[in-house]
Amino acid sequence: MNGLGTRKCIDTVLLRSQQSFNRRKQFLGVYYGAASNCMRSYASASANVVQRPTAKKANPPMSQTKPVLNTAKTPTSAPFKVSFAGDTTPARKAPAPAAPKPAAFSLRPKLTGKIKSNALNRRHEALAATEIKEAKQARAEQLEKQLEQLKELAAIERHNPTIDPWSGAVQTLDLHIPLSRSFKEGATLRDHVDEWKLTFQNYVRNVISMWRMAKANAFPDVDVKRRYSLNVLLPARIKPNDWLAPFRAMALKNYKQVLQALANLDERTMKRLTTGSYQDDMLKYIKQARDQKMHLKQHYVKDNQPPIVVSIRAIEGYLGAEEPKIGNRLLVQICVMFDMEQTIEVYNRDGKLLTREGAIALNQEPQPSRTVEFIVFEKKMWYDGPWVIRDQLYPGVKPKFTELQ
Repeated sequence: MNGLGTRKCIDTVLLRSQQSFNRRKQFLGVYYGAASNCMRSYASASANVVQRPTAKKANPPMSQTKPVLNTAKTPTSAPFKVSFAGDTTPARKAPAPAAPKPAAFSLRPKLTGKIKSNALNRRHEALAATEIKEAKQARAEQLEKQLEQLKELAAIERHNPTIDPWSGAVQTLDLHIPLSRSFKEGATLRDHVDEWKLTFQNYVRNVISMWRMAKANAFPDVDVKRRYSLNVLLPARIKPNDWLAPFRAMALKNYKQVLQALANLDERTMKRLTTGSYQDDMLKYIKQARDQKMHLKQHYVKDNQPPIVVSIRAIEGYLGAEEPKIGNRLLVQICVMFDMEQTIEVYNRDGKLLTREGAIALNQEPQPSRTVEFIVFEKKMWYDGPWVIRDQLYPGVKPKFTELQ
């Protein structure tokens, strides 16, 4: 072996010795470091339990305070783990935490907030679907009853040609007083929107009814030559050449006659110009005035504005197989607003003027008062009869209407 090979061999031995020394040093450093950490943790835990005096020190004098036991629990340090380079042995696992106790068994599942809300929504949807189904069923039953009644009326007409089965009393249709806002106490924006919606629906149904009357040429004292006219879209317009102008004049005349018949206690005129619930109320007032021997006087002063048509409904009321001999098949109801000033005097049996409360009036001169009334006129167009007063409406009060289909 030459000198170069000997040198390389010595260098290799020294290098391996140095590497072995470094590995041992690293091992001892890690081992002693972990051991010192463990001892410090154990010493701190023991010091918190009992504080013992050292043996070198003398016994403490009587004046010194005795050691106090510290019973406070100190959290123990987390378990440490030591690993060595090149060590393939698996590390010792920490003890598994205790398994939680199983919950009590219940047949009823525990619902979270989201599941509860979904269940409530499904329940509300099911209830709404049930209500809709019941309403449709009730509507179908009502239509079946109406169809049976129509069949009975058609049979009566067929077997008795001299009898008119379509002359029976009818209810007030879905007439509506248009308002600019809701008059409910504490009305909200939704109430006002609902009122505007009803007003718009009333206008649309007015136009439809005007079209039906123009198609049947059913306007009194008017010969409709063109159905496509601006009069169809403006039923509330006040002009002398409107299709409803003759009707407004006739309605004002009949209304004044009814007021005069009430003041004169004229039952004959009242029965001729009224019908339905309005006639029942007027006849009741006449009977009460006669029983109490009271006298009424009515004086017309002036009109604050011409009569205005606020709502009109026209439906097919004559359903016979053949066309009516006169007129057409329509049943028409029109609500008219009257704004006038008049005086109504009520005298008792002694001839003394009474107030509205029934007391004797001190001032014998009656004062005119403004009255605004919404009167419903009705006419069956297959009869040659007058327009009669059917009912009286009040703004802000929703009566029981028969909806127009």
